[in-house]
Amino acid sequence: MTRVEMLETIKEAGEQGRPIDLRGMDLRRCDLGGVNLEGADLRGADLRGINLCHANLKNADLRRADLYGADLSGADLRGANLNAVNLEDAALHDANLERVDLTIANLERANLKRANLTGAVLKGAILKHAILKRANLRKANVTGADLHGADLRNANLKDANIDFSCLPLWCGSTTAQLDESQLKQLLYHVLVVASNSTHISDKTKHLLLTKKLVDYAHGFHRIGEVPDLKEFKE
Repeated sequence: MTRVEMLETIKEAGEQGRPIDLRGMDLRRCDLGGVNLEGADLRGADLRGINLCHANLKNADLRRADLYGADLSGADLRGANLNAVNLEDAALHDANLERVDLTIANLERANLKRANLTGAVLKGAILKHAILKRANLRKANVTGADLHGADLRNANLKDANIDFSCLPLWCGSTTAQLDESQLKQLLYHVLVVASNSTHISDKTKHLLLTKKLVDYAHGFHRIGEVPDLKEFKE
């Protein structure tokens, strides 16, 4: 379908007061940049390589759609449902993904630089090697997400739920903007490893497992579900 034909279909739907129904359609490499697709039904559509740059996709339903290599830079996706969508290698920089459902979505190597992911649901999402530099993940649910190799430089993670997620242990995460709750969570895990490992010297345990650090780590929100730490005493 050409851009002209697609725009005519969208226009007719609007004039007739019908929802934009593009379910399961083959729209590969179609140019829909800047088009108004608010509330559109794109479930299961083949959108590989599509241009949706600066498009309006507010409250659109994109569940199970294939957006491999798609350009959604600057698009407005607020309130959209992208559950189980494929966004591998997609461009989402500067996109507005506030409150978007990205549960178990594939975002491997996606470019989410400066994207607004406030309150987004990323439970179980694949974010391996994704670019999240300066992205806003405030209050996002990142439970169980795979962030292996992700670039989180200067990303805002304040009040985000990072339980059971895989944070990258490389320089790409050293400037991530974490909050006190997340710091306590990370410290708890460092201290419990130090306490349990037979490869950690008593000198190091004495240095780490102090009363102050143990008390601080006990502010971890899952204390009561996980073992308490103990101050190290020789």
